[in-house]
Amino acid sequence: MNILYCALDVNKLNKVFTCNRTKEIWDKLIVTYEGTTRLKKKKLMSELFIKERIKNWVSMIISSKKEKKNFM
Repeated sequence: MNILYCALDVNKLNKVFTCNRTKEIWDKLIVTYEGTTRLKKKKLMSELFIKERIKNWVSMIISSKKEKKNFM
């Protein structure tokens, strides 16, 4: 456990200092760095939503260019 304590900055150390087992430290660090499952799902849904909006925007631009080309 001492090696883990030495590798952490002060903020992370404060989160895990009260842990009695290495596994507890590891679990808290996973949540700290990766987030909870709920947070991961929320980030993924946000990324998918943004990608979908970009895809729709690009499609709209392409179709407007095609219409403009057909008009001329």
